[in-house]
Amino acid sequence: MRQYTRFFTLAYPLLNSNLWRHYLQNNDALIFLVDSSDKERFSEAREELWGLLEQDELRHTCLLVYANKQDLPGAANPSQVTEAMDLFKLKDRRWYVQACCAATGEGLVEGLQWVADTVREKKRTRVF
Repeated sequence: MRQYTRFFTLAYPLLNSNLWRHYLQNNDALIFLVDSSDKERFSEAREELWGLLEQDELRHTCLLVYANKQDLPGAANPSQVTEAMDLFKLKDRRWYVQACCAATGEGLVEGLQWVADTVREKKRTRVF
């Protein structure tokens, strides 16, 4: 029997409405994209991310954070994004920050590969 992985990608305008709550159930992963060049909005992104992670429906999902716009001068690197998003405080879930440039596609496949490997391992061991 073929198993499918479900994940949900959020766009900022959708976060401002409450429509995203309808998509939370039965997901294996959450992909959150951060504009690494807009450091002034990191606190806003962190609040949105943590608001999502507090949702009961997402308690068993892994988290991929794309640190986007790595091609721009002064963009925060994955370590800086990790710190800005307070990801080290996440003790009960698997997470990963992947540098990427959505315009060129650089880093996108690597991030999705991490999600696939993580979900596959979760389903194999039943442990997250």
